Amino acid sequence: MLAYAPFHLLIFIGGTAAAFSRHPTRSEGVKWGPCSDVFLSPLPIECGNLTVPLDYANSSSSETINLELLKVKALNGPPKGSILFNFGGPGLGTRISLAERANLLQAVTGGNHDLISWDPRGTVNTTTFKCRTGAFEDIQYIPGPPGNSSDLLATGHQWASATAWANTCYLNPESRETGSLIGTSYTVRDMMQIVDAVQEDGLLRYFGEIMSESKSVRPCANIVGTSYGTIIGATAAAMFPERMKAVVLDGVVNPHEWYHEHEFEQPADADEIILEIFRACLERPEKCALAGRNATAESLHEKFLNLITESKLRPLVTGTIAWDHTIIITLLRPALYNPQLWSALASWVDSLFSRNETKAGEAVQQMTALRGISASIGMDDDSAWGIQCIDKLPRTSDLNEFLPVIDRIAGSSRSIGYYGIAIQLLCTQWRIEARETYTGDFKVKTKNPLLIFSNTLDPATPLRSAQNVSETFEGSVLLQSEGLGHGWRTHPSLCVAKAFQKYFDEGVLPEPGTKCKTDFAPFDVTNTSWDELLPQLGFKPVAQRSNQLYD
Repeated sequence: MLAYAPFHLLIFIGGTAAAFSRHPTRSEGVKWGPCSDVFLSPLPIECGNLTVPLDYANSSSSETINLELLKVKALNGPPKGSILFNFGGPGLGTRISLAERANLLQAVTGGNHDLISWDPRGTVNTTTFKCRTGAFEDIQYIPGPPGNSSDLLATGHQWASATAWANTCYLNPESRETGSLIGTSYTVRDMMQIVDAVQEDGLLRYFGEIMSESKSVRPCANIVGTSYGTIIGATAAAMFPERMKAVVLDGVVNPHEWYHEHEFEQPADADEIILEIFRACLERPEKCALAGRNATAESLHEKFLNLITESKLRPLVTGTIAWDHTIIITLLRPALYNPQLWSALASWVDSLFSRNETKAGEAVQQMTALRGISASIGMDDDSAWGIQCIDKLPRTSDLNEFLPVIDRIAGSSRSIGYYGIAIQLLCTQWRIEARETYTGDFKVKTKNPLLIFSNTLDPATPLRSAQNVSETFEGSVLLQSEGLGHGWRTHPSLCVAKAFQKYFDEGVLPEPGTKCKTDFAPFDVTNTSWDELLPQLGFKPVAQRSNQLYD
């Protein structure tokens, strides 16, 4: 176990680790060409490959991997540089997201940069991480919420299932080797190789933001899809502070918890955002099924939270469907992300209150359709947990040690507190060790300060996480929107978009304490809301060739 570099701390495991250059050797340029037909975009796109080392810690190895890249060219003349994007996960291929959202992303970054994304290690075709080799293993570990520490049956079952799954990944020689090479530190090094390969000024321009929850092959599994792009960005800033040009982190995961703790903060705002959804719903009775109940938002909120709690012991039955706790919170959490889903969410809650099976089913179908995932790229692997678990440093094989963690996470939210526990059960028992793990803190002064963004209420990455990150990176500024939902796209704001433009185009940060207003009430947000605002940003709407939400 060796540590390197005065500005950050890294752990190298296995073999002989050589010190890494703080400014890696310049890569050969990327050769760009046409993309395959799977990528649909409103703007012209190009695709390319970049060869990078497989194992950065093994200086004697000549093995390499190919990173698959996608580029959207600058719209306004010669580019000022390239902005790299990652849309979260972990476990997601990101090229398809950049392609689909190209017009909006060019608009909010000013249109003066090339936009580039790549499929990170462990995903799609890039050192794909997969432990499963058969149908039996597919059902061995299907993560679901355990009970609290006194619910011995559920907790014991989930713990044992996680143990078996961790063993499966470790005992499979291929996944054990691949799994050691997909940690965030190596993904950051890949990203800096891209910065070198585009042959500009050697500095990183980066937008780490959010996407939908993980595209796991298990659609009902409780795998937490975090804003992993912010972990990549924060880690890059800590590892290479002198190479940061302009870095935006949106929908911020607390990086200290990501590496050194369990995710206690993530569900902290969920209960409050449900209350705000009900308040906004009653203000638009024509779009709110709950308005007919002649009840206050506060009473509806308490009734719904009690229903969720009671469903642990007494699942709600509507005709032929039993809505148990797992089903309810699995549907609820992603529905909290985006105001476009909230009219359907209100209909679903109302149907549960009235025990109306038909309306409940219709509401769920509507929520699912609105959240539709545009393609299955990157779904058939185990990267969602492999990447998160390889980064996680606290590990134990003793369930008794972990019981207080279960209670603390569950207690962080009455509504969805149990949602993310399953992945923590797995990660704490993970046996594969990363070839490199970042173990330092994030109290860093970067060459240029970071821009941190958060909505006032975010069900997955609360404002407090963004505040924590902003306080650690010296000179960074927190831009807050009065919006609700997960990430800047969900609740449109011209103020936010103009701040992003000014930061990337001019390097100018908002004044500390800036709080932006939104341009739509929550129940008035539609999939064309951003198109309505684009002319005020100096851009025109472009016909979308995809039905995916701006989520």
